[in-house]
This record gives sequence, C-alpha cells and structure tokens, in this order.
Amino acid sequence: MLLKVENLTVRHNQKDLVEQANLEINKGEIKALIGPNGSGKSSLAYAIAGRPDYKVIEGNIFYNGKSINNTTASERAKLGIYLMFQSAPHIDGVRVRDVVSSIASALNRDPAKMVGKVEKAMGFFNMDSQFLSRYFNKGFSGGEKKKLDFSLLEAMDVKLAILDEPDSGLDMDSIKLMADRIKSMQKKGIAFLIISHQYKLFDYLDIDSVYIMKDKRIVKEAGTDILKQVEEIGYANI
Repeated sequence: MLLKVENLTVRHNQKDLVEQANLEINKGEIKALIGPNGSGKSSLAYAIAGRPDYKVIEGNIFYNGKSINNTTASERAKLGIYLMFQSAPHIDGVRVRDVVSSIASALNRDPAKMVGKVEKAMGFFNMDSQFLSRYFNKGFSGGEKKKLDFSLLEAMDVKLAILDEPDSGLDMDSIKLMADRIKSMQKKGIAFLIISHQYKLFDYLDIDSVYIMKDKRIVKEAGTDILKQVEEIGYANI
C-alpha cells in the first residue's frame, strides 16, 4: 500500500474541514476524488501533502506503511509526494528557472538537470522554453499555470501525485495531452489522486476507483459508473 488515510480528521482555523476520512492508493493506481464545493477535498489534499496550517486532529496518514503525520511538507516532498495546486500563486520578480533551481537544491538534485527536465516536459504541452525566463506564473493564463505545474511534477522523482483540479483552464487538446502524460507516468508506477469537478480528463484515463466526498466525509468508493450517475442526478441522493 503506497498511501493509506485512516479515520482522518483535519482542522484549519479552528474548524474541522475533514472528518473520519478513509482512502487507499496503491503504486501505479489512479483514484478520483469528487464531491460538491466545500466538501473538504482540497483540505484532505493539503493534509496529505503536509501543509502546516491543516492539522491532523485524529487518525493517520500512512505512506509505504509508515505514519507521516509528524513529517513536514518538505520531508514528504523528498519521499515523493507532490501536490499540484488548484490555483498556483505567482511570484513577481522571481523567474521560473530560479524557482526550479531552488526546488532542485531543496531536494538535493542538480539544478541544471532539473531545469532541463522541466523544459522537456513543457515541450510536451507546446510551451516555449522562454517561459523559463518569465516571472513565476506572472501573467500566465490559467491553462499555462496548470501546464507549468504539471511540468514541475514530471521533472521530480514523484511516487504519489495529488492533482487538485488539474484540468481547469485547459482546452480539450491540452486535457488530452495531460491524460497522455499521466498514463505515461502511471506506466512507471506513479500513483495519482485526482480531484476534479469536470470529468472529461477521467474519460481518457483508466480510473481504478472513485471516492465521493460530502459534508467533510468520504461517503462512498465506487467504480467509474458513478460519474455518469452524478452527472445525471447530482450528489443529493448519493
């Protein structure tokens, strides 16, 4: 078992945003996490990735059989956990190349090699290498931010990729390209937890199962047939 979330309760700003959540992902699996707005999906993702202001109040996050509750976000990144943000920030005055180099240094990687890997990954999305010289996400479209974030993911030694609405802002061709990259990484044993309100990306992937989150809790795990059911009747009767 690569990741096991067991009876997890997460608190942020004095409020419990996730309650008694259970979730499992094996190496090379793709799991979908869906649910209404405000149900706790992103909060669960933040907790798994180790965001410090999202506190685990109860339960455990096991990674490769060991609890990582008390590890930092940086330590989890070194273990191979990557969180692709729902809305990545921009950093005015700091170039993409410098951010990549800083990440490489923090992970004890060669900065020049990582910049090269990011440039190659950007090429899959038809992004010009000049993006490396631009300020990080400054003036980027929503789709360009997603493509850059995914390119960073491809350049790292990731074992578990948590993608929070990776398809928002992408056109249909870019969604297909992202699906192709995910499938390529999956063949290498990389696991994915994908959060989305749009199911077009899922149409191009072999999803192992779908988790549904409502009112802070994961209420159901099902096959991909549940996606059509949600599209037709919503979440109210699930």
